[in-house]
Amino acid sequence: MRVIDYIFLANSNLSRRKRIIASIVLTAISMLILIFTLSFSSSFKNTMERAVLKNISYRTVVVMGDYSVSSDKIIDDVMNIENVEKVIPNNQYESGSSVVKVGGSSISGIIGLYGANSEMQPNIISGRGFLENEREVCLIPKDFYPYNIYPSYDSSNTLDGEKLLGKEIVLEYYSYDRTSNKSEVNGTYTKKLTVVGVYDSNENVSGNNYCYIPFEDMDEINTNREENSVYDTDTIYVEDNTVMVVVDDTSNVDSVISKIQELGYRSMVRSTANLEMIDTINKVTMIVFGVVILIVIINLTISSIKSIVERGYEIGMLKAIGYRKREIRNILFTENLIVSTISYIITILLVLVLNIVIKKCIFSRIYELEQMNLSLQTSTILIAFIVSMIIPVITTALSSTKILKQTSVNLNKER
Repeated sequence: MRVIDYIFLANSNLSRRKRIIASIVLTAISMLILIFTLSFSSSFKNTMERAVLKNISYRTVVVMGDYSVSSDKIIDDVMNIENVEKVIPNNQYESGSSVVKVGGSSISGIIGLYGANSEMQPNIISGRGFLENEREVCLIPKDFYPYNIYPSYDSSNTLDGEKLLGKEIVLEYYSYDRTSNKSEVNGTYTKKLTVVGVYDSNENVSGNNYCYIPFEDMDEINTNREENSVYDTDTIYVEDNTVMVVVDDTSNVDSVISKIQELGYRSMVRSTANLEMIDTINKVTMIVFGVVILIVIINLTISSIKSIVERGYEIGMLKAIGYRKREIRNILFTENLIVSTISYIITILLVLVLNIVIKKCIFSRIYELEQMNLSLQTSTILIAFIVSMIIPVITTALSSTKILKQTSVNLNKER
């Protein structure tokens, strides 16, 4: 028999079966549960990796010395410690600013600023990164939200960062008169930055209103602010000698802190994370995934075996009219593969629709959940495909071998 003959016979048999819809639905539901469990597990693991293990905030150590020690002295002392990737003066690390123009359009917003250079910057998905010694440029998120994230977040105001490549962002920052109880603005400064690159804020785990600018530009902004602010005559101005030490990996932070403290400096990690708890949650999600995949396999196995056992009379009739065991087995294989393929296609379509609904109706409304990229990954599709195709084939082979050993007379008696 040709392959087309098997497909024709399998389709004819399936069209006569009353429980075919139930089999397809059961298989599709099993696959849907499997895919969503695997997607959530993978998404959580990737999010934790981005949010903690690769996030610069969790591998940045704040180092402070006595007021008599300059920041330059601290930098010289700690920069050669093993696993230290970068040492940055505090006024070059992080800041914020008002933004008054984006791409020629006037707006009123607030953005965060991170210092960076050609060696230390987020992964660029469009445009380019910083060139060596480049000034007055910036990297922005792909989904750029140049407004204060809190207390509200309106996704309809998000700008496409890629469309802003080559365009200017105009910052406005201030110095203050702090001689009275209430600080007042005594100087307004502007700075123009050209957008040269775009990064993925989800991958980098930073706010959609955070931009990266060269360390030198960050230093200029913070120094301008501080030097032009006015303090009460009783206030003693002390130079900020705090430095930020960026460690190459979160797992090496404790070791670096210990060595810094041996040098006599106070130090603490900028953001702390309970790595043991994260590891426990990862293990729990893997256990849940294991249980789910076991349940799915059992469901598919029972469904496939039951499908063949219930058709003993039909198999007996095929044997009686002259079909060989190999031909009957191939027909059964073809039927199960057709059911699995239809169920798999339905499942993938449902997953795509549900992903869109979840992202638009839930994730887009809760800023914190935007970090959870619940996407349909290739590995997830492949695992679901293997489970949905291989399990029916194996169970069909095992159960059909047993039932085909019976004579057509015995099988017809079961009617």
